[in-house]
Amino acid sequence: MSGNTPTWALTDSLDGRGRLNQALPGQLRSAQPDAQIAGPAFTVQAKPSIGVDPSATLPRIFELLDAIPAGSVLVWAAPAGGDSVPAAHLGALSIAQLKNQKCAGAVLEGGCRDLDYAAQAGFPIWSGTITPQSDVCRWEIVDWNVPVEIGGVTVNPGDHVVADAAGIVVVPADLKDGVLEEVEGLQGLIANVLADVEGGDTLGVAFQKNISA
Repeated sequence: MSGNTPTWALTDSLDGRGRLNQALPGQLRSAQPDAQIAGPAFTVQAKPSIGVDPSATLPRIFELLDAIPAGSVLVWAAPAGGDSVPAAHLGALSIAQLKNQKCAGAVLEGGCRDLDYAAQAGFPIWSGTITPQSDVCRWEIVDWNVPVEIGGVTVNPGDHVVADAAGIVVVPADLKDGVLEEVEGLQGLIANVLADVEGGDTLGVAFQKNISA
């Protein structure tokens, strides 16, 4: 699944399979307007833990970073609520390692910092907020490569995650091949309809013309 597969085409295909809630919340945004990512999910579950000792959290963070494989999309679930406070789960130091490991990019339910460095490094990130505060003494990693939930959407390890300017879509691994095959046809159909509407047809006429073709 290439990074230039538009998220709208993926959601349209998933709709036809009855998967009507596969887009992550719209507040997860990228500071890089033209950024696109696609790859298998490497999931992380975190929990708030205000005042936790960094000597306990840092070794887990190092272990986690070492485990993230090339080509994967890091998906970090960090649900707000309770005693949680905004915190950055990635910064320049971790981004540098992930870039070296050829990680495709990251989707963070929580925060991020050092976005100027991420842009310079060409490492795309979608996050729920931007904050200078580190997560080291505010959050703990529960586990990784486990099913997580973000905004009511379940992300399993290995599910394909695609993100662009329109948002983030999770394609279940067992549907990926069928969705990809259908997406090519959908993109062609919409391109033809758009050309006809731009040429003066009404949308209804253009749709009928191309669906009947």
